[in-house]
Amino acid sequence: MMKKKRNGQTEPLLEALRPLDQINSLPPSLSPTQISSRLRLQTPQPAKRRGLTLRHVAAAAAALAIVIGAIALWKGLPYLEVVNRQTGDSAPLTEVLQDYSKIESYFKDLSAHPADESIAGREEAMKAPAESPTMKPTMNDVPEDNALAGQATNNSATVNEADTGYGKTNIQTAGVEEADILKNDGSTLYFVPALGKTIQIIAPRPAGSMKVLSQISIPQESNKEVTVSELYVQGNRLIAICRLTTPSGSKVYNAAICGLRMPVYQGEARILIYNIGDRSAPKLERTYTQDGGILSTRMIGSTLYLITQYTVTQDENGTFIDYIPTTSEGEGGAKKLNAADIQILPDAKTPNYLVVSALDTADAKKTVSRQAVLGSGNEVYCSTQALYTASTVYDDDVEYTTIFGFPFSQEGLGKSVSGRVRGHVLNQFSLDSYGGALRIATTETVNGSTSSRVTILDSSLKTLSALTNIAPGEEIYAVRFLGTKGYVVTFRQTDPLFVLDLSDTSSPKILGELKIPGFSSYLHPVGENLLLGIGQDADENGTTRGVKLSLFDVSHPEKPQEVDSLILPNGTFTDAPSEYKSILFLPEENAVAFPIAREEIGKDFRSYFDETYCVFSLQDRQISLLHTLRNYTKQERLAVDSNGLDSSIRRGTYIGDTLYTLSNSRICAFSLSSGEELGRLDF
Repeated sequence: MMKKKRNGQTEPLLEALRPLDQINSLPPSLSPTQISSRLRLQTPQPAKRRGLTLRHVAAAAAALAIVIGAIALWKGLPYLEVVNRQTGDSAPLTEVLQDYSKIESYFKDLSAHPADESIAGREEAMKAPAESPTMKPTMNDVPEDNALAGQATNNSATVNEADTGYGKTNIQTAGVEEADILKNDGSTLYFVPALGKTIQIIAPRPAGSMKVLSQISIPQESNKEVTVSELYVQGNRLIAICRLTTPSGSKVYNAAICGLRMPVYQGEARILIYNIGDRSAPKLERTYTQDGGILSTRMIGSTLYLITQYTVTQDENGTFIDYIPTTSEGEGGAKKLNAADIQILPDAKTPNYLVVSALDTADAKKTVSRQAVLGSGNEVYCSTQALYTASTVYDDDVEYTTIFGFPFSQEGLGKSVSGRVRGHVLNQFSLDSYGGALRIATTETVNGSTSSRVTILDSSLKTLSALTNIAPGEEIYAVRFLGTKGYVVTFRQTDPLFVLDLSDTSSPKILGELKIPGFSSYLHPVGENLLLGIGQDADENGTTRGVKLSLFDVSHPEKPQEVDSLILPNGTFTDAPSEYKSILFLPEENAVAFPIAREEIGKDFRSYFDETYCVFSLQDRQISLLHTLRNYTKQERLAVDSNGLDSSIRRGTYIGDTLYTLSNSRICAFSLSSGEELGRLDF
């Protein structure tokens, strides 16, 4: 685990959670100790400088929300699920609605039976399982989505891929684009500064005379704050993913902790589609708005998939209001989702919807496909066949991950299917589909002891098999599924890398294991039978020391080897494993680059952070540091940070032999071969 000083931003939150120790029969996974472990795992980096950045505040708020939500579900809000007594997994039963009457009854019942009351008839209902719907296409119809580089078509971006010339967003699955704050189309850069009120469109060449071609100011509303979070760029279309927040005023929701009611800030998602045929004069052509806070987005071809989580609010009397999610197009009014597009888990007790829309960004006349299910989600994984969400729930003091799958169809979205496995996922890389099966890696806690498991589910999300009791006493720190293989990193004091054989969906097994100091928290294929690991070095006691890069040879899966490693000085850290889109792969250079910071103590005994952007060569199966680049001098950083602008390098990209590093108010250009600065632009 990380040193305590690296988790200072979570300590006040953990202190606030100490009273949870007084709650009788609290599940082990919700103990302050376990919460501390989860927070350190998810936010291992320190709070930069003397104050918390917006990113850290958001992370802490999100962590608290997750904890509150988990307790809410534990204290009487579990889903009605059919438990497989052999595996401990389950398949929740969904029901397609014909009108709004059942939804209305659902929320009336939810209002009348608060979270701390039991669900009548739960045990009786569990005795009569119904058949779960089947996701199409079936296992036999689905192509192999991914494989290890050099063996088949890889679903991940690799260092060796042929598509070179300019930097692209690091994504999980080939053919499934992901939004980011920086996009590069080979001639123009599109960047979202931290405040999210503008989009900078930059002409980066020639490097010595870069210029801003235009600046898009995000349209605001009188009673809502609108900020852009990420972008897509496709040809002459720029798609901005925006968040809308509105203080709810008198609306409240029941947090299910001691009957506490808290004001809720209702969120919405907005898609802005601009015509950028003239980069100097973007034109807004289309607006689409959807209820709920943004969970994630994906894009396949011209189709954008928008996933939000909508929390139904209550008035002062505890009555649920606005309990049907809505969407709107342009200036048109809000349209409720059709009842037939909403699914419900019988006797589920949650005020949350998952809302998914499939929007053709190239054809405004094409009807938007919309689906919703009463449930929640934390992580999103998307293949070329379906979209999945995963969230943690608690049932009888046992931690589970509930999965919803939304298959793609000619119309856009098919009816969802659902399932459940033991434990919690780390992130989206914990899920992967291959050959029609879904593989999911989780960490589970049984009687206070942790271990890991990989569960394989069929197309209807019914459990086929599970590989259990992997690395007792340790938690998952990184996962990568590649073809018929799975790679799992766990950690407590050393870093075991497990190689899994998933070719037989009925009988997964461990092929090999490698134990080394430290841990990798991100894995990426970088060539035939090679994996790059990015994480932290650690001593024999498990105390982290500095950033570590490892190259793993998995050509002999029974005996994986670390063929090379590079350890940076003590005190270095990086957000790259959790901010994986900040990792830049340079195929022609066979190199990788990402931001790295180091905490240093000045002569005045005040700490500051040396913010850098490092380029590493991966030539000849060896890791070497090529360049350490900076956008600001130390004095410039202090001045920028004192103005609240944050001097951190957020992203890097390249065009040809020029590397560009972007901070919130500056872009610098460097020679890839020499590291020499070629130009800079402040905006």
